[in-house]
Amino acid sequence: MKYLKKYLLILLSLLYSSVHAETIYCKATWISDGDTFTCTLAPKQKVTIRLYQIDAPEIGQNHGRVAQKALSELIQAKPVAIQTHGQDKYGRTLGTIYYPVCPENKQCPLPTDNINQKMLELGMVWYDNFDKKNPNTAYQQAEQKAHQNKLGIWQQPKPIGQRRPASEARPTNRHHGQQRRQPHPAAFRIA
Repeated sequence: MKYLKKYLLILLSLLYSSVHAETIYCKATWISDGDTFTCTLAPKQKVTIRLYQIDAPEIGQNHGRVAQKALSELIQAKPVAIQTHGQDKYGRTLGTIYYPVCPENKQCPLPTDNINQKMLELGMVWYDNFDKKNPNTAYQQAEQKAHQNKLGIWQQPKPIGQRRPASEARPTNRHHGQQRRQPHPAAFRIA
């Protein structure tokens, strides 16, 4: 019985880690905005990815299209490796994005070229600490450097986004007063 409990505990921890720290490989096919894209895992199998610990201006906001274009230039039609971190409240997979260093669907170490961090370094997005207990100091430093150098969104006197005042709500559907859930029609489509 003692060994059975130990075995079950090990098994449960392995299952938990495989569900919450999986690496998937796919090709970006739709860039919704500066922090969200859709990628194809296999023919007709798509997944929506939200960059982990990152927030970008919405398409209708100042600098929103610039952030969308920057993400598109980094991952457009390229194979990417995504280290997953569970899902957000909208069902999107949270992920840290990398360029893979080995062929698709092969086990390999993740490279150090972190796309999430690159977006921060370019000043296209804000750092959003989803996990308050474990802040990402590299992301904090990247955002701070972009802010000091007035890159991207930091060129504006009062950039909006994650730190927007409550009076500046996200764009709504004018007919129903609900938040827009569909990607903007002009979002980048990649063949």
